[in-house]
Amino acid sequence: MSVENILLGLLGEARSGYDLKKDFDGVFSHFWAAEQSQIYRTLKSLEERGMVESSEAPSDKGPPRKLYRRTEPGRRQLLAWLAGGPEIPTLRFPYLAQLFFMGEAGSLEQTERWLAEMVEECEARLVALSEIEAQWAEDDPTFPDLQGDEDFHAHLVLRHGLARARAAHEWAVESLERTRRRRQRTTADGRSS
Repeated sequence: MSVENILLGLLGEARSGYDLKKDFDGVFSHFWAAEQSQIYRTLKSLEERGMVESSEAPSDKGPPRKLYRRTEPGRRQLLAWLAGGPEIPTLRFPYLAQLFFMGEAGSLEQTERWLAEMVEECEARLVALSEIEAQWAEDDPTFPDLQGDEDFHAHLVLRHGLARARAAHEWAVESLERTRRRRQRTTADGRSS
């Protein structure tokens, strides 16, 4: 999966770089991140290769906005990517690497604080995704299965995000509880925690 193909998917209609960044920060935040600079670099590359074209449009504030739209070669590339089967990457979870080495700190109290932060982060992510789904259900009387194909597929992605968020939250809560019990036992045994 690449930012390039995601951008081609988003550019079925004319959009500015700012609009695209909002999508990455909102719609895609639970499975893909992209910096503004990465988006603009990729748009420039796509335009140079004829996959997107740009035009200027008036702006409510300041100079004209540059809008991008997918071309027919860009659409063909997107369709080829979609036909290529699922791209399942090797996942990286920096927080798990941190936790793996947390024993080096020699402090279950530090581990407990770290896991409490993790629980809060997982809860916030779960709430945000749940709110998106609740708003969707409120706005569309055909929710969840009778929507158009675009919305149907977007909802399948959202459900994956919710499932991952629930699993991460459950793991974080369980890990925090285990750490607290371990810390209480070591404190009762007279060892440092």
